[in-house]
Amino acid sequence: MNRATSKILLSLLIGGITLGSTGCNLDKISTISSIEEIVSDDTFDETGAHQADSTENVVTDVESEEQVESEVVEDNRIDDIIGKLNITSIDIVTTNLRTLVVNSEGGVIGYLGKGVSMKSLGQVDSNTVKIQYYDQEGYVDVSFVTQSTVFDVTSNFNKVLYSTSDVTMTVPSYLSNTGAEEIVCLPYHEVFEVFDENDSYYVVRNNNHIGYMSKDNLEELTGTFVVVDISDQNLKLYSDNQIILNTPVVTGKETTPTHEGLFAVYSISHNRYLTGPGYKSWVDYFFAFNDGEGLHDAEYHTCDAIGDHGWRNARDFGGETYIRSGSHGCVNMLHDAVSVVDQYVYMD
Repeated sequence: MNRATSKILLSLLIGGITLGSTGCNLDKISTISSIEEIVSDDTFDETGAHQADSTENVVTDVESEEQVESEVVEDNRIDDIIGKLNITSIDIVTTNLRTLVVNSEGGVIGYLGKGVSMKSLGQVDSNTVKIQYYDQEGYVDVSFVTQSTVFDVTSNFNKVLYSTSDVTMTVPSYLSNTGAEEIVCLPYHEVFEVFDENDSYYVVRNNNHIGYMSKDNLEELTGTFVVVDISDQNLKLYSDNQIILNTPVVTGKETTPTHEGLFAVYSISHNRYLTGPGYKSWVDYFFAFNDGEGLHDAEYHTCDAIGDHGWRNARDFGGETYIRSGSHGCVNMLHDAVSVVDQYVYMD
C-alpha cells in the first residue's frame, strides 16, 4: 500500500447516501419493426409528389435503427469488460433493526442501524454470525439480521467519481440479486469506484451494487480525499485510488446537521479546545472544512497533553448515534482513526 504523502490534493466529500431501486424517468428508444411500415403506398400520390419526403423518412428511420444497433453493440462491449474483472460472490448480513455488535469476548464494540449491510465471515453457531465490522471482526445475533449473497469486485479500481446531479446505474441481470436487470437511482454527491470504461460508460461499484453508468454528470476525485457517508455513518480515506481507512463516525444531529458538499480543509490544528454554546471540549486533532465544521477525535481516551478527555465510547461510533446524540455539525471520529487522517491530509 503506497503511503507517500508528497504533493497531496485534499478534497472532502460529504453526503447523505441513499439508494432507490427503480422509478427513474428513463427515455426509451422506440424501434420501427420494418421500413415498409413507413414507406407505404398511401404516402405517394399518383404524381409521386411526396416521394422525396418519404425517401427522407426512410433514411431517417434507417439511421434510427443503426443507432439502436450501435447501442446494443455498446452494451455487449460492456458485458465483455465486466467479464474480464475478478468478480466473486460474497455473503453479507443486513440488519433488520438497530443491532448490537460485540467482540469475541462479548464486549460491546458498536451498533449498526437498521438496513446497514456488512460482510459476513460465517455463522459461528445457531445464534451468532461473525461480520467484518469496519476494520475489525464483530459478532451479531442472527435473529437481528438477514443473510444474503451479493457480488463484489476484487480487481483494483483505477479512479473514484462523484455525481454532480442525480444519476442512474444499470445492474446487469447476472450481477443482480433479483436475477433481472435493475436500474438504480443514485443522488447528488454519491461516490463510485471505477474499474474500467469504454467511450460511453463506466463500470463501477457503489456500496453493494456493481454495474455501469453513463459518463454524464460525474467528476473525478484525485489525490488524497475523505468521503463521509452520513446515512451509513462511516468515513473512508482514499489516497492514490487506495482505501487507507474505513471507520465509523458520528455526524451532526437533526438540529445541527453536518452540511453536505465538496469541501477543502482550510485549517488544521492540534491540542486545542473546541468551544460553543454550552460546551468546551479538548481535541487532539481538528481539520476544519466548512465554516467551523471539522473532523476531530471525540473518543474517550487518555493522552499526555491533558490526561483523560473525550466524551464518546468506541462502541457509540456508527449506527444511529447521530440521530439520538449527534454532533454540532462536526464529524466525530475514533482517536486512532483521526490520527491516520493526520498522516495524509493537508490544508487546501
